[in-house]
Amino acid sequence: EKEDSNNNNRRQPLQLTRQPSLRSVDSSTMMTEDAIDEIIANIHKLSPQLQSTLTIASFLRPTFPVPALHRIMDKQGCALPSQEDLIDLLDQAMDLGFLEHVVTLSSNTPSYRFAHGQIKQAV
Repeated sequence: EKEDSNNNNRRQPLQLTRQPSLRSVDSSTMMTEDAIDEIIANIHKLSPQLQSTLTIASFLRPTFPVPALHRIMDKQGCALPSQEDLIDLLDQAMDLGFLEHVVTLSSNTPSYRFAHGQIKQAV
């Protein structure tokens, strides 16, 4: 998948805006064990709905489209009432630095990915 060239040139560091104890991490580097422990601790502070959403998303492709995640959550019995509600929840995770919004040239489907591979593993 091709990403929007604006996103390709500027990779934003991971920042947890509501819990400042998580340090900024460049997604191209390995995280320290302490940083991973902080991420895990912050994941446990999330709402149960957001935790289960991130858990399901962690089993999907690196970039996951919202409709696919919504269908899988529905099959698991934990879907939100609408895809818009799911987007709101994923945006919370994005605001906290766990996810990134992905813009593709080939599709208007809203998609996300984990901000760092080790966040995906921690989830």
